[in-house]
Amino acid sequence: MTVSTTPATGHPKPLSWDELRFCPGCGAPYPLPLTTPRVCPACTRVLHPDPRVVVCAVLWVDGGIVLLRRVFKDRGWMLPGGHVDQGEAVEAALQREITEETGLSATITDLVGVFSTPGEPVVLLAYTATAQGIPQAGSETQTIRVFAPHDIPWDHLAYPATALALDQALKRFAATTIATAAAPSTFSCGKDVP
Repeated sequence: MTVSTTPATGHPKPLSWDELRFCPGCGAPYPLPLTTPRVCPACTRVLHPDPRVVVCAVLWVDGGIVLLRRVFKDRGWMLPGGHVDQGEAVEAALQREITEETGLSATITDLVGVFSTPGEPVVLLAYTATAQGIPQAGSETQTIRVFAPHDIPWDHLAYPATALALDQALKRFAATTIATAAAPSTFSCGKDVP
């Protein structure tokens, strides 16, 4: 039997919610069809699914934002990112995902926000990051492209959370750009010194 392990820790991967068919407390099988939450018929232990933590980056390269489309389950354009493995630091997971999907080494600059959608089992942590170079599609990436902020394909984004993260990041970028442009290049306080 082959046991898959998490890259971050080398420990066996935990079972997904769909794979959990026996009570972890007493070992009794859950009745079919499986429900959420799961209630053990033998010991009455109630088990709720944990949300899946996903990280993504609004990745700036040469003044544009990297978006990609996946090979599997392509739903549209998305930000580089993916699931955080059990025991893996969030920032390390983001660095790993950026490298796997774009071939770039990035610098994480800021947390954009934490996003969730009612009914979805995912909690998304979105960051901004910067990188140098030309993104290269990884093995899970079908297409990769750098979009100018005004060219982002808003109607073809994969998930609502992708749009929320991009919107927040672009608002911050615009506010920073306006504040920087409005700031005087030199200033003085108090009396002038000859």
